[in-house]
Amino acid sequence: EDETQWEVVEWAPGDPVMPSVIIHRQLAQCWASARMLSEWLLGHGRPAVQGASLVVELGASLGLPSLAASLAGAARCVATDLYPSGAAALEATIARNRRALGRADLFGGVASRRLSWFEAPEALGDLHG
Repeated sequence: EDETQWEVVEWAPGDPVMPSVIIHRQLAQCWASARMLSEWLLGHGRPAVQGASLVVELGASLGLPSLAASLAGAARCVATDLYPSGAAALEATIARNRRALGRADLFGGVASRRLSWFEAPEALGDLHG
C-alpha cells in the first residue's frame, strides 16, 4: 500500500480516544471547511449530533464530517456526493482506521450515497424510513 496516499488529520487534539483520523487523499479532496466542521463536531458542536438518529452530509467528497458526526454519537451518517470517488475514499478511510486502531466497529453507522442536488428530494426520501 502506497503510504503517500494517506494523510493524518488532527481533528480533536484534546480527545484521548481519537485525536486524529487517517484519510485517503488521492481519491477525493479534503476541504479546509470539512476539517473545520469536523473539529467543531468533535468539540463544541458535539451536542448538535450526539444521539441524532440521522446526519446527512451534502457534497461530502471523502466524508470527514460524517466520520466526525459518527464518532460524536450520531447513530447513522450518510455522506452524499455526485462523484463516486468520494464513496471509494470514504470506504478506504474507514477500513484503514479500523485496522490502525483495531476497532472493527469504528464508524459502523457511516455510509455513502451518490446524490445529485437536482434530484435530492427523490433520492433522499428513503433515508429517514
